[in-house]
Amino acid sequence: MTDFHLRELERRWKETGSAEDEAAWLSERLRVGALSREHLVLAAKLGHLAALRIAADVEEGDEDDWWEESGLLWDAVELLGPMLPARAACQWVEPAVRCFEGERPEDPRLRAALEATQAWLACPCEAHHRAARVAGEVAETLSEELPVGRHSVAAAAAAALTDTTHPDTDRATTAAQSAAVNAAAVAQRPEEARWQRSTLAKLLLGLD
Repeated sequence: MTDFHLRELERRWKETGSAEDEAAWLSERLRVGALSREHLVLAAKLGHLAALRIAADVEEGDEDDWWEESGLLWDAVELLGPMLPARAACQWVEPAVRCFEGERPEDPRLRAALEATQAWLACPCEAHHRAARVAGEVAETLSEELPVGRHSVAAAAAAALTDTTHPDTDRATTAAQSAAVNAAAVAQRPEEARWQRSTLAKLLLGLD
């Protein structure tokens, strides 16, 4: 009966798309232990409307940088390490690379690291592995050369991302690290912060 009820609540929410119906589904998942309160509260603090309806003791932040200043970003990334695949991490690093290119258009090193990782993900052969490792080492060296700031963090993100090509590396952990440093790199870009906040909340709640 419980599984049937959950499926019915989920079906209703997907049909209506309303926050009320989503909240009813999340609430039932919480009640039967299919969703942890820790994940629910963190998603609410990240601004997810349906989660906010359930976690009544949580108030949504008014500022776009609120979630970063509160430390929630790092909590969310730590929890989501096992959920964030390397392809998603590439999407997270992309804005930081674009920001770097906007101010240093003559420097291809971060783009090379990102594209080398994407090439390996598309075709995980030995040649792509070697290319990604070389590009990652270059990006890591750049991160150490640059003054501490969003560009050095972006370089570290690109370097960490290439580690997903290593056969002995835990991809989930590395992807989470990439996501974390990238989020810090684009903290001054509200549109990216909102997108990342929404993505994290959905992952926390187990949403597609």
